[in-house]
Amino acid sequence: MTLRFHARSLPTRLASASQRGTRAAAPWATMLAAMTLGLSGCDNPICVFGEGCQPDDTPGSGDNNSMGPESGLIPSTGIFLEAGAPEFLRAAPGGVAATQAHGQTPIFLEFSESLNPASFSFEDDEGEEQSAFQLIASQTGIEIPMLPPQLVGDGRVVVLLPVADYPELQNFRLFFREGQTIADLNGQVLGDDLDTALVDFTVDSAAVADTPRVIYSYPPDSSINNADTSEIVVGFDRAMDGTTVDRDSFAVTVDGMTPTVDPEPQALSVNSPAGPIIVSQVFLWTPVNGGELQGYGLDGDVVVQLSNTPDEIVSDDGATLPLTETAFSTLDFRLPSAVVKATGARPEDGFGRADFFGTEAVVDVTLEAEPPAGTNAEFYLFGQSPEDSEFTRTLLRSVPVPAGVTNFTVTGAELGLIDDNGLARFDDGQAQVAVVLLNGTGRTAARVFDADSSTDEEEGPIFDTTPPEILGLGVNGDVTDSFVGEVRDFAAFGRASESIGFAFVDAGGDGTNGGSITEPPATAFSTPSPDGTDAYFIAAPVPVGVLDPNGAPVTYEITVFDQAFNQSTESFTGTFTQRGVVGPGGAPTGSTVAVRVFDAVTLAPIENALVLSYQELSGGITFVDDGTTVDGAVSVAGA
Repeated sequence: MTLRFHARSLPTRLASASQRGTRAAAPWATMLAAMTLGLSGCDNPICVFGEGCQPDDTPGSGDNNSMGPESGLIPSTGIFLEAGAPEFLRAAPGGVAATQAHGQTPIFLEFSESLNPASFSFEDDEGEEQSAFQLIASQTGIEIPMLPPQLVGDGRVVVLLPVADYPELQNFRLFFREGQTIADLNGQVLGDDLDTALVDFTVDSAAVADTPRVIYSYPPDSSINNADTSEIVVGFDRAMDGTTVDRDSFAVTVDGMTPTVDPEPQALSVNSPAGPIIVSQVFLWTPVNGGELQGYGLDGDVVVQLSNTPDEIVSDDGATLPLTETAFSTLDFRLPSAVVKATGARPEDGFGRADFFGTEAVVDVTLEAEPPAGTNAEFYLFGQSPEDSEFTRTLLRSVPVPAGVTNFTVTGAELGLIDDNGLARFDDGQAQVAVVLLNGTGRTAARVFDADSSTDEEEGPIFDTTPPEILGLGVNGDVTDSFVGEVRDFAAFGRASESIGFAFVDAGGDGTNGGSITEPPATAFSTPSPDGTDAYFIAAPVPVGVLDPNGAPVTYEITVFDQAFNQSTESFTGTFTQRGVVGPGGAPTGSTVAVRVFDAVTLAPIENALVLSYQELSGGITFVDDGTTVDGAVSVAGA
């Protein structure tokens, strides 16, 4: 959370012996006003998934010691991650559907894992933006214009659609375009043997079947070991009447029963400059309830029944889809239910030096049930590369899941957050930890780290191993030793190298601002400065009260911690002096009065200020003495 404060400068004024004492400690906002801030504001992916798979310093297949040569993409829960490069698995239309394609038939390409949609286009040697796919009319060699590729099916299925209906009496072949680098979320790219046609189909309206047909389904018909969080995708050979597609006509059952999560199937929606385009050839059944991904049945037989009388699905041209079924089975274990910081590891929403370089547990993984024997957990780490701030580095770590547990933790060492040279593998910045469970040939979707489960948006952690530094105290951060204030108590404020979480202030015999690492003092107000090179902060105050102006100044030592609980490597020391204090004692009668004159904003002593003393006696006011300040101080006679 970023705090912003608005303030106005206070007018300059002179302080004299007529004041009755320094101001009470101001509320935080008032203190900020006094500051005149005025703010607007195993590296190798081919890891042996068995006992003791530990990280080493062997570089992965990509640059920046990353899993892949391309920059990764921070994932979300429900996507599929694998150790190896993505593989192309199958396509549609095929078989009879390929010889009787409709002018509106979509193309489906299925891959082994979730893909990075940013890799679907690239810049060619001439600087032109190109699609990673090209559809060619075989007879003419002309490329058919296509809408931007769409990702469905947990990010594993690419849907391609022509801008307009395919031309009649033509054969079409789909290829990967030369120069493409389609990549998964880990930055690993598709293999090089990509010259053959992915899809080969013919459009001839005279050969099109009278009734619509299902040409593609995901998960694949008759497949096993599917995650029970998988999105169900059904592709038709032509546009369907969306009003006829609902839970009854698109009925999903698990072991013959309607699952607890049973969303309405939705037609694919494609964004365009003119607004959303509804693609009624593709319907999605997404197991999300209340913004949360839900499993629909472990170790179950899933049947998707379409167009069962009397709940029939009808195409836009009025033809009825015959009763069609597709079926698959699910795994007997599910993705983790939560991935968070381990209990006691601070902060809850980030990873600091203690996490990278310490030996304690840093990540806590919760399971819905005890996993099968021999289950492993793959931890995919995403963060900024130290060598290139624009490159998202991805690393993979695998650890065995202890038998008979529903909760386990891992340490920073198990995640390999530092290399053998003692350097952090990631630079400071936004990051993510995704966890996949696998057993034999079965693997779940990924669950990502979420620092705040109370919101629908997944809050990934921040990696931060840079200790904060106090640049100086005061409004401009230019005070390095003698700090001056005009409020009761001692509340240090100034500038730090980054936004800080809290500060410990030790004033020796005058006390501290309390707290400890586990129960820190009130969080310092901290917000980036307008130029973004540092940050303002205010520490919780030390309750010194009003100080004797004739006494020694307060000696202090300040240690700051950033929001990742990194501690400053050096403490900041100096002395604190209060301005505007009157005393000790009562009215200054019959004696010499020492007066200090200072600027109300900078608190700096004012040279050559004229100080006058008067007395009131029997209703009359008479002049007593005067003097001019030297270094802001002067003594004059009292009453």
